[in-house]
Amino acid sequence: MSSGFEKGRALCYSFFSNSELRRFLEKKEAFMALRYENEANEIVAYDENGVKRACLQFPAVNDKTVDVEHTVVDESLRGQGIGAELLEKFVVRMRDENKKAVLTCPFAVKWFDEHPENGDLVAE
Repeated sequence: MSSGFEKGRALCYSFFSNSELRRFLEKKEAFMALRYENEANEIVAYDENGVKRACLQFPAVNDKTVDVEHTVVDESLRGQGIGAELLEKFVVRMRDENKKAVLTCPFAVKWFDEHPENGDLVAE
């Protein structure tokens, strides 16, 4: 089974239908088993076998700003709120590091629009 991660290729996470929400409810155990790790310029979700299943990539623009380029979630786990979980962890990290973010990834743009309480983290 492909994890959806291919070197040099990344897809932005997108929103899903109600049927995919039902799939989340049926596969909740898979979501709960993920372990999130802060790595250089990304937050990665690993499954119980240590396989990379999702990540939020944000290369540095300068010392105080990053660019949220991609939110990538393995196809088998999409629609389960993992992209949102990555962004929630990203917000905590940016506050801890006193950094701002440029939003290139469409999923990140939409998420920040829906969470105006975090708008202070978006670079102008």
